[in-house]
Amino acid sequence: MVNTRKFWEESWEKHPQDLTNTYAHLLLDITDKSALYVGCGYIMYDIGILKPGYFIGLDIAKKPLDLSRETSYADGFVLGNGNNLPFKTDSFDVAFSIDTFTYTNNFYDILKEMKRVCRKSGRILLLEHGASNSKFVRRLQARRESKQYSLIGCHLMRNPEELVGKAGFKIASCERKFSGIFYIIEAGV
Repeated sequence: MVNTRKFWEESWEKHPQDLTNTYAHLLLDITDKSALYVGCGYIMYDIGILKPGYFIGLDIAKKPLDLSRETSYADGFVLGNGNNLPFKTDSFDVAFSIDTFTYTNNFYDILKEMKRVCRKSGRILLLEHGASNSKFVRRLQARRESKQYSLIGCHLMRNPEELVGKAGFKIASCERKFSGIFYIIEAGV
């Protein structure tokens, strides 16, 4: 399996400019919320602009966390695995992830853990890419799927909305952008 700690550590050593985090976080409203960012990678800007009440970033690779500590405000950065989040049950108002689930084979396990650490009134927020709702784009994705997965462990043809629903979450909203490739999902726990 490609998506191991060793793979991500080596990737950061070889191509850090390709693995930096984007400003997609600005689409999320975490104002005055306690928030956990699963798979945070390298956060290149001050997370304080989102005005969280409390913010923790978690990633499987050490290098992006070290870089984030230098450039971004957070209450903490934690080295850890999404399968076994090192936090107590009901610890956060929001657990979110951006472009992480396409690189994992244990989607349901991570969602289950995100649900566990969220308060009962909490939210799960996901910004992911997956199968397009355009037939033309979906055909292109299907042609590229096996090569993309063998190179970097990325699934192009998953439908994150379906996976979240199958995991037992009640989806509050799902927006699709850029030919339906990008999914912005909000679900209640």
